[in-house]
Amino acid sequence: MNRLRLRGCWDEIVGLLVDGAQHTPGDAVELGATLVEKSTYTLDGWALAEDALRQAEQLAEDDRQLVGAVHSERALLYWAMTRHRVEDRGADARTALAMAEEYLPLHSPRRRTLTFRRGLVVEYLDADPAGAVPHYEAARQAARDGRDELLASLSWRQLGSCAQAVDDVATAAEAYREALRAATSAGYLVGLAPALAALAEVAAPEEADRLRSEAGRLVSAFDGLPVWLAHLT
Repeated sequence: MNRLRLRGCWDEIVGLLVDGAQHTPGDAVELGATLVEKSTYTLDGWALAEDALRQAEQLAEDDRQLVGAVHSERALLYWAMTRHRVEDRGADARTALAMAEEYLPLHSPRRRTLTFRRGLVVEYLDADPAGAVPHYEAARQAARDGRDELLASLSWRQLGSCAQAVDDVATAAEAYREALRAATSAGYLVGLAPALAALAEVAAPEEADRLRSEAGRLVSAFDGLPVWLAHLT
């Protein structure tokens, strides 16, 4: 299913999980996570994702790993809803982060993703890019240690965003290039357009035009996803 995820084939994943999610806690959590991720690209389906996470939590019961995973996904969902001005769920995002921190075992590989998501909340909801950098750096290091190129790409992109926020163009460009390299290495096809568009923000005009054009072609290839880059098509 990871290959489907990297290609943005969320509906196919849902089809594979929906039956098992009725009675298998792991499938239920994965279904909820899939719907959350889909929402961050389509900017739609928020209520469906939230309901799926609620059902997953009920099934998980006393499994701290899975309950922690549900809270981590809630943090991402509520962050995205707030970031994209769908609804202000900033307080809920912070509560979900705290709950995930409490429930996830210290050895859980899900903690590296949680660290990254804490960075998102600090950068955007707290409006503190500098404060987010340690979280992104920690997530990037954990991604490297865990050979998680997807998380590495996301972490590098946000490190670029933080550098760009303080007009450190050289550092931002380096980080964005690393994000693009990691996305390509991971086969993170649905994430290539955001990586290209980010790099275009700090590139020289001629290169920026080329990068945006390439990003636009990818957005068109993915039927207008992510929605927040549809203007490039």
